[in-house]
Amino acid sequence: MPVEARPADADWETWRTRHVAQRVTDAFLTDDERIKTRPLPASFQLLGATAAMWVLIEAQLTDLGVPIDRAGIDGNVCETYPSAALSAWHLGKAKQTWPELQQNFSFLKADQRLVDRFSSDDVCDAVVCALIARARDLNLTILPAEGAVAAARREGWIHVSCESKDELVAAVP
Repeated sequence: MPVEARPADADWETWRTRHVAQRVTDAFLTDDERIKTRPLPASFQLLGATAAMWVLIEAQLTDLGVPIDRAGIDGNVCETYPSAALSAWHLGKAKQTWPELQQNFSFLKADQRLVDRFSSDDVCDAVVCALIARARDLNLTILPAEGAVAAARREGWIHVSCESKDELVAAVP
């Protein structure tokens, strides 16, 4: 890194944690008063392996002709983050159990033969991600600001909804 591009010593920590480790979408979720959730930066955490796997999945989907817009504005894919989604819906940041999800989203049902699988945090997180994907399809998620669209299309954008959960529930057929 050229000397002239380096931040001042006093700004190093902010530069490292906000400009290198955080994408535009991460900064948005951290700073927005309605959400206030700082995602784990994939490049600095174990989530980097997940980000690397997504690169392969994205390439395969593209090869199959599936349109991918990393901003999630167009196409069939959007990025989600369960903790931020729960926070935006005022449900706290902690993982939800299946009974809590059913209480908060009364339309959620599962075949009784599968309910034991919902004891997994990963499965419940996947349900939250599916709820956000549904919200995105209903245009209920927060899109990047006009000045951030180019960065979001390059880096990705985490979709959340600050709309009432009732908007999501009412929209279910």
